[in-house]
Formats: sequence, C-alpha cells, structure tokens
Amino acid sequence: TSSTWTLAPAARRDVWTGQGTPLASARLDAGWQRGRTGLTAAVGSAVTPPVLADLLVREGVGVRLNPDLRPERVRWEAEAGIRRELDGGSLSARVFYGRVGDMIVWAPDFRFIWSPRNFDVVRRGVEMSAGLRPAATLRMDATATYSAVTYDIPGGAQVQYRPPVTYAASLVWSPGAWSTALRWHRIGERFPNGAGTNPRPGFSQLDVGLERRLGFLDDA
Repeated sequence: TSSTWTLAPAARRDVWTGQGTPLASARLDAGWQRGRTGLTAAVGSAVTPPVLADLLVREGVGVRLNPDLRPERVRWEAEAGIRRELDGGSLSARVFYGRVGDMIVWAPDFRFIWSPRNFDVVRRGVEMSAGLRPAATLRMDATATYSAVTYDIPGGAQVQYRPPVTYAASLVWSPGAWSTALRWHRIGERFPNGAGTNPRPGFSQLDVGLERRLGFLDDA
C-alpha cells in the first residue's frame, strides 16, 4: 500500500476599524495517509476580533462596556491527530497545546462589575472520537474532550465557566428524504471564578430533530 503526503501552508492579515496595526497570522498543516490510517499535524497562529455582543452589550447595574477590549490572538498552537478507518466505522484522536493572548472572558473587576476583559491563557487537551455506521441509513457518533484552559500565571486555575470535560453523542437515521436525529451533550463542572473554587455541577442537553429534504435534492 502506497503512502500519501500532504502539506498546506496558509497566511492572512487582518485589518479592521479601530485597530491601528494590522495583525498577521499563519498556519501549516501536514498529513500522511497509508491505507486506512491517517496522521495529521499542524502549527500556527490566529487572530479573532471581538464579536458585536462583547462590544455593544447594554450597560446596566453591575455591567459595563470595555472600550479597551483587544482582539484575541493565538500566539501559537500545535496539534497532532490520528484516524483509523474501520469496517463500518472509524476511530480518531487529537492532542493540542497552545498559548492565547488576550482571550476575551466575561469577568468581574474589584468592584464586582462585569465586563468583557482580556486574559492570557494556556490551553491543552485531547479529543477522542468514534463513528459507527451499522446500516446504510443509520449513523452513530461519540466524542469525549478534555480541554484545560488555564490563566497564564504560575498555578493558574481553569478559566471561569470553561468546562475541562465535555462529551457528545448522536444517532442519525436517514431513510430516504427523511432524517431523524437524537443528540446528547454533556457539559462537565465549571468554576464561576478565576480562583478555581466553588465548582458548578455538570449538566446534560438532549436534542431531537426531524428533517426532510425538499425540491431538487430528492432527485439527486
């Protein structure tokens, strides 16, 4: 069985109103495929400006705008993954590590007034996924993720309201034009403060959906 290599570099430059200096970012993706096994690796940086909800929030009691809010900058991040195709399914795993400058987090100040603020953080983790297709009309998927996003200070705690552990599973049945989906999402415990104390209990979400393709899609 022959092997296949891929290499994909990319770069961009962001300019927007209110930001005096353009910000550049770059990324390099590499992949290797042999038979049913594939390996991937990537390293890069990125820039994300604040969203309108953070910039134009309505001020009120205990809530203030932050006119000095800066864009988030992934200074660098590296990841590696492996994927194995199986008869009727697949398995994959991914690990990542990186540093983010000025991550936007809603947090209170010393007066307990909440506003979007910038924090430097370190994030690292692992994600594992499995997919199964026992029949042509049935698909099942499951994912488990551990993501530590901690303040970039010695002994930094998990960023508030960011769950370290999440799980997801889905079941999709598609007999013809109709499709029915059942999706479950588990959010692990989170901390309501930057000290990593008084964790909030985890919770689950369950969604049920029904969809039908219309028009020319039925004839495809």
